[in-house]
Amino acid sequence: MKKLKVLAATTALGALLVTPALADVSTEIYYNGELLNTTQPVVNVDGRVLLAFRDLFENLDGQVSWSDEFRMASVTYGKNTINLFPDTGAVQINGVPQSLAVGPQIINDRVYLPLRFVAQSLGGTVDYTKGDNDTGIINIHTIDSVQNYAQKEGNVTKILRTTNAVKNSVQPTKETNAAYQQWQGQHSVYLLDDHDNLVEVQSYDDKIQVNVIDWNRAEVSSKTYNAGTLYPALTSITQDGKTYRIGINESAFTRYAGVGSPAGSSYETILEDTEMGDLTLYAGRDNQTVFQFDASADSSVGVTTANTTGKVLDLSQRFGNAKNNTYVMTADGTYGFLMDGHLLIVDQDNDVKADVILTRNANDGQIFAVGNQFAVVMVDTDLRYPEIYATVYNADGSVKQYFHNISNITKVSDGETFYEYNSLKIQDMKLYNNTVYILAKTDMDYYLVKYDVRTNTSSKEMLSIKEKTYSNFIYTRDGVKLFSVDDDYFYLRDVD
Repeated sequence: MKKLKVLAATTALGALLVTPALADVSTEIYYNGELLNTTQPVVNVDGRVLLAFRDLFENLDGQVSWSDEFRMASVTYGKNTINLFPDTGAVQINGVPQSLAVGPQIINDRVYLPLRFVAQSLGGTVDYTKGDNDTGIINIHTIDSVQNYAQKEGNVTKILRTTNAVKNSVQPTKETNAAYQQWQGQHSVYLLDDHDNLVEVQSYDDKIQVNVIDWNRAEVSSKTYNAGTLYPALTSITQDGKTYRIGINESAFTRYAGVGSPAGSSYETILEDTEMGDLTLYAGRDNQTVFQFDASADSSVGVTTANTTGKVLDLSQRFGNAKNNTYVMTADGTYGFLMDGHLLIVDQDNDVKADVILTRNANDGQIFAVGNQFAVVMVDTDLRYPEIYATVYNADGSVKQYFHNISNITKVSDGETFYEYNSLKIQDMKLYNNTVYILAKTDMDYYLVKYDVRTNTSSKEMLSIKEKTYSNFIYTRDGVKLFSVDDDYFYLRDVD
């Protein structure tokens, strides 16, 4: 039988029996799918499930012993030694005392210990089900079990986290502190490659490490690349077919909306008498450093420079620094600029096709290109309860869908409860095919909002309490998923 790998883990297991007593029905215990040969019954004490110490560990090839002198049961398992003192209920792991609500104890001349403690100390997860004739079935899974490496529960996939980038060895100086602060909050990004593996890209020192996590085989492969810069911060992720580009140390120029910054000092034209005054349009250039990852291949491309050109709108005349400004280009080369609720559409000849203030109370706005159409999504705060609004314009400036509510959080069905809120923030937005996926947060609750640009239909779903940890969407080979990560697990949630 495979040895356990000792990892930190958590488990949630309710009381398996109703009263503190010996089980009145048989209980089977499985370790990574194998039935353990046990001789002692499962016991319930104060709502906690206890297993016979020797029964369990001898099945797992542990070295079990008993000391009459110290009244102590011990097991050596890998690099860990667990000492149990049933007379006092004390437990030690490698000499370190542990805190247990119900400690080990002697029952029918056998030393018993809590199942929850087994799971936490040995890196296992435990679940309980009932089989035929109410037989209790306890399953203990560990990292050397593929079925525990990735568990699918409903629409959520939980993957055991086994990857970590090398910790930074360079200490920040006064000159590098700004880069270090940026790096701290932007040192990891995630995506799914074309083989459905989870890809974790992490930066440290002047390196970028890629961990490709194949959860079907329970394998992790890692490669390291030179970023060429100290404390490389990983920023925007763009997807072009099956190629992902991750920006490195991007600067946020709120003065401009468009491709990079003006190329030289010459401008293309001045857009006169717009809704926000005269605006200067430049020829833009962007020499962005990116980490390029080919999702269809088995290896990363590495750090490259993406040279792009396009239009840049100078917002300084009237906006100063716009809070929310984004841009996008349609398939026919028409540009759409969004600036604090102001939509400006400019064609290849620099003619203004649309110039409209959608709202003066915009927040978290973003513009998307869908074929030769522009879709704008933003929060309108000029309401008792803010909502998410959308509009769709054609590249010629004509309106396809007027500015309208797509979140409808205040509308509830019969039997549902409306929870009052004061603020609404968009945590993340991603466009895939024709649908904009939106993760939104009110004062207390999280919502998944989907807006189909082509059909002008939308839906909302309040996430459950345990799903409030989701932070963003990640691209997959056939859509997007909600994503979150903690010290122990990665979480992927289906959105369709």
